[in-house]
Amino acid sequence: MNYILAVDPGPSVFAWAIWDLDKDSMVAFHQGPNQEMLDMLDEYFSLNRNQFRWSTVAIEGVYYYGKILNRETFETLKLIGRLIQLAEDRWEEVPVYEVYYPDVALHLCGSRSKVAQSNINAKLADRYGSKGTKNSPGILYGIHDHIWSAVHVAAYWVDHKKYNLPVTLVSRPEYIAQGGIQKRG
Repeated sequence: MNYILAVDPGPSVFAWAIWDLDKDSMVAFHQGPNQEMLDMLDEYFSLNRNQFRWSTVAIEGVYYYGKILNRETFETLKLIGRLIQLAEDRWEEVPVYEVYYPDVALHLCGSRSKVAQSNINAKLADRYGSKGTKNSPGILYGIHDHIWSAVHVAAYWVDHKKYNLPVTLVSRPEYIAQGGIQKRG
C-alpha cells in the first residue's frame, strides 16, 4: 500500500487528503483550524500506522508572485514549518515535498498564469468523474473549500510519479537518521 498525505496550508485553516497512489483514489480528507489539524494528523498517523501509513507528505508551497507579503503569508509559512517539524520529529522516515500552484496549473490546465481553482477542479472532475451523491459517491464526493487544493496536490503527485514533474524536497529523513541534520531535542 502506497499513500501520500497531501496538504493545503493556510494562515488559520488547512486541509489534508490521504491519497492511495496505487488505486489513484482518496482514502480520507478533512479541513479545520491549524492546531486541530496538526493534532488530528499526528493521532491519525499513530493510530493507523499499519493501515493508512503515508510514505510521503506533499504540501502546497507558498509561491512568490512578486507582490508584497502580508501577515497571512507569514502565518502560512509558519504552518508549513510546523508540518515539516512534525514530520521530522514524529514521522521520521517520511520525506516532505513542496508542490507549487503554478506547476499544478501548468500541468493540469496548460498555463501557469490566471488559472482559477475552478478550472483545476473541472480538470479533476474530467479525470475522476463527477462527485456523485450520498447514495452513489464518486472519488471526489464531499470535497469542498480548501480540500480541493489538497486534492490538486495529490493529483499532481500521482502524475509526478508517472512523469517526473517538478517538486521540491524540504525534509530529508535519510540525513536526519544519519545525523546530517540535527533533530530538535
